[in-house]
Amino acid sequence: MNRRKLLISTIGGVAVAANAGALVAQTPAATPSGETREFTDSRGNVLQIPINPQRVLALGEELLLADLLELGVKPASSSGNYPEKYVGIDPALTEGLTPFSMWEMDIEDIILVEPDLVLLPENYYPFAPEAFDTIAQLAPLVTLPTTTDWRSDFRFIASVFQLDELAEEKIDELDADFEATKTDLAVEGQTVSFASIYPGATDVTLWLTDQAQTVNVAVALGLEIVPDAADYQVDQIGRVWISFERSNEITGDTLIMLQSTDGLAPEEETSYAEYTASEAWQTLPAVQNDRVFVIERVGHPGLVPGRRSLLAEYRRIFGA
Repeated sequence: MNRRKLLISTIGGVAVAANAGALVAQTPAATPSGETREFTDSRGNVLQIPINPQRVLALGEELLLADLLELGVKPASSSGNYPEKYVGIDPALTEGLTPFSMWEMDIEDIILVEPDLVLLPENYYPFAPEAFDTIAQLAPLVTLPTTTDWRSDFRFIASVFQLDELAEEKIDELDADFEATKTDLAVEGQTVSFASIYPGATDVTLWLTDQAQTVNVAVALGLEIVPDAADYQVDQIGRVWISFERSNEITGDTLIMLQSTDGLAPEEETSYAEYTASEAWQTLPAVQNDRVFVIERVGHPGLVPGRRSLLAEYRRIFGA
């Protein structure tokens, strides 16, 4: 999730922020059915939500948007990581949608969308509870679970739209793809390191635990993540920062760099180029063995479509 400072504030029950006009999607006006049903969200709130929602506002960037599209649900508007485009999603699926930053949104723009349902990953709520409570006054706001059980979380999203059977089909298809990939690659015990270089970095970010979906899929395939997370104090999403001088701790036979690409974050690409030109970089085992690969950091969104596309990436990296 984007950790930029949230610009939403609540004044007299109205949220005010910068960047007006970015939120409105180019979609036709909805014709609500008016019928509702009782639904309990991940925070235990009992809500009356539309049986057939027509104007869904998705506040979860590509992570949520990708899963909605996987289920055949196109929201009226959705936040995104970058204002230029939705990363990692077929543009044909998002025609008429304009990305906006959830952290710089304007309540007036939300009103113009006329949502009849708002979706929000639960782990976003603590960043601005007053602002999200204000949005909940405009339309039912359903918080979605963000647990370590991706199947359960995907089923929950589907249940909002009563698409439970479709969710099971998608999960079964992905499980079959996973088992086939695991058998074909046979990477059990191979070591891999995951790292990122952020804009202006003077240190290396290591991803050491499987909270990150990219790492989670790698672990499930049998890859061994090095260095060992037990030797570090990782943050809440499994990262730790080490200085360039400590690059010798990146000992994986394969090194996967999680970076923004395609000109989306020019400063990040500059920092990455500077690091890869350094003497510390040249000493890494994966560099010496020509086993360095780049995966777009936010380019594999969605609990189901993200895992599917990551399996394809690992076939590219570890296949014959």
